[in-house]
Amino acid sequence: MLAGADEFLADAFGGYSTAGALPPTAERSVDDRAFMRIMPEADDAKKAYAAHNLLKIDAGYLTTTAATWFRGATANIPKGYTVVDKKPESSICSIGGYRVGVVFFPRGAGAGFVPTQEQKKRILAEGASLASKVDFVIGVSPWGSDAEQAFLPEAQGVFACIFGGGDGIPFSHSVQPSAPGVLWVRSENRGRGVTVVNLLEIPRKGVPFIWKEGRTFTASIEYLSNKYRDDRAVEAIIGKPPVE
Repeated sequence: MLAGADEFLADAFGGYSTAGALPPTAERSVDDRAFMRIMPEADDAKKAYAAHNLLKIDAGYLTTTAATWFRGATANIPKGYTVVDKKPESSICSIGGYRVGVVFFPRGAGAGFVPTQEQKKRILAEGASLASKVDFVIGVSPWGSDAEQAFLPEAQGVFACIFGGGDGIPFSHSVQPSAPGVLWVRSENRGRGVTVVNLLEIPRKGVPFIWKEGRTFTASIEYLSNKYRDDRAVEAIIGKPPVE
């Protein structure tokens, strides 16, 4: 199971910055220490920490803001998560009998949080280095759909899949003509669903590959509803969900 950026309440309090600092705006100008004093309650961090440890995340993206929130309350971060700051970070995990490399993209450092060319070069280098150790490589991005789509042609041949996040609409899959070997997925951004991707065929290294729905992969967004039973262990930690 993979988890992208902005999974936690704390991410709304500075998650779009590096090292937990707020981006400069006309409305607010505070330092990290002052801002952290109005972060979500430590009790929320303890509950989120315990619940996410039960989820058994294989590779998760944690902003520096969320990491500070967790460490302040628990002295630790949830299992499986990697803290991502100014440079790409990577992780190797075993999923379905395959060794999978995951590269977490840093926040875009350009104007409007658009990734710079230098960031893209470092991400591609990280992915290429990881490829020699694993069966295939997945990228996890917080950039938003416009920046991700622009990056797809460069990602071809390095990343088998890119799981996107940030601004833009969610969709279970897209295969762009400019990058037919990159399966692009955009997560449900309101926390109401989980994207399920089944890879029916794995790209072979050095062999041209095109993703084809129903033949080499299937993908869907599974929206959470009353057809799913509440997990009692998680419910014991966070309480019963509100009745809508």
